[in-house]
Amino acid sequence: MLKKQNRLVLGTRLMHCASYTTPLFTLKVSKNGFLYNRYGFVVSKKIDKRAVKRNRTKRIISMCIEKNLGIIQSGLDMLFIVKQEIIQKDQQEICFSVLHVLKKEDYLK
Repeated sequence: MLKKQNRLVLGTRLMHCASYTTPLFTLKVSKNGFLYNRYGFVVSKKIDKRAVKRNRTKRIISMCIEKNLGIIQSGLDMLFIVKQEIIQKDQQEICFSVLHVLKKEDYLK
């Protein structure tokens, strides 16, 4: 689980954000002015009606981010908006997709 300082507070607005779309999620990135990153996850009921599946998806993305905190550039707010296709994917595919988009957009050190 991410530390409290690394979580986006509900209602936080991302101003002047860049948006990147993948088949599994949309990533919105904005500078936050802090020395650390903050992450947020949006998984709506359209993805799956069962809270267990929605929470599993958030947990997988969160664990992937937590494992790689040291190699992600600091001073950013990142919001992951999940798409329906992510439910059929396993943990490795989701983590690979997250790291791939971060590497492609030069957010890794």
